[in-house]
Amino acid sequence: MGQKRKREDNIGPAPKIIRVTDAAFQPALEDNGVEYPEIDTPKPDNFDDLRERLGTRRDSIDKTDVGALQKKFLQEIKKIQNENGAKDAFYSLRGGDDRFLHVKDYDLCNLDRIFDNIVKPKADYVEGVQLSELSPDALRQLKKLVAPGRRKTAPAMCNFFIEVKGKDALLRDLLNQAVLDALYGVRAMHSYRAHFGATDDRIARTLVLTYEALNNTFAVYCGHRQDGTYIVSEVEALFLKKPNDFELAIKMLRNGREWSEEQRQAAIDLAEGSDNRVPAVVKQGVRRSGRLATRQ
Repeated sequence: MGQKRKREDNIGPAPKIIRVTDAAFQPALEDNGVEYPEIDTPKPDNFDDLRERLGTRRDSIDKTDVGALQKKFLQEIKKIQNENGAKDAFYSLRGGDDRFLHVKDYDLCNLDRIFDNIVKPKADYVEGVQLSELSPDALRQLKKLVAPGRRKTAPAMCNFFIEVKGKDALLRDLLNQAVLDALYGVRAMHSYRAHFGATDDRIARTLVLTYEALNNTFAVYCGHRQDGTYIVSEVEALFLKKPNDFELAIKMLRNGREWSEEQRQAAIDLAEGSDNRVPAVVKQGVRRSGRLATRQ
């Protein structure tokens, strides 16, 4: 009988995977060059345009009794007993608009890790495109960078994320999760566009929105790359007990979904001869695989 082959001497133990709840998470990302949201964090070139776009007025909100909506939302949050209740209450602020391909509690397990010792994200909520909308040639080469799900119906090239934490969560963990989501969104958009020769340095195309139920805080982050470095910037931070902040948060949530969809559609349109091409300008709507979606 032959002897069992000995394990190669140069194969060491697998690296310990650092999770978002670990104290070592932020230092580990920063050791890999990732820049966390700080006052002096470099902003993307489209930062001011993005902030203006996210705060744009919406007819559906202007015609709604925002005060009544805020009161109902805060009452629901006050009564919640778990994190799932906070998620459902916050998701309801989307306005019942589910025309974008989305999924809740999405494990981006099929993607290659960006850093060997950092956990892959599991996002509370994501939006992306159908695999059939992506160039087959690009998908063959980039599947492990842009297609996180095991099912063909799962969203791909995800660049819009929501993270919600209940009343017993740590703000540090919420920020860590937001930064991790942003990195994978930035890589997906950057790699797909780069496949067609487009450069994305210094341009944000990914958004992460967070809500923390204990203090009713809402924040928006954008992600971009600059000289090969991943950078996450804070776009806005709001306190949802303030009427003006609550109204702005709803605008940013709904405008952010549309803006993110436009970034995905622009990337899809880079494929020459794509059947997904649609007119570049659509009034009062958003482009989606050649279909007009009415703003709400």
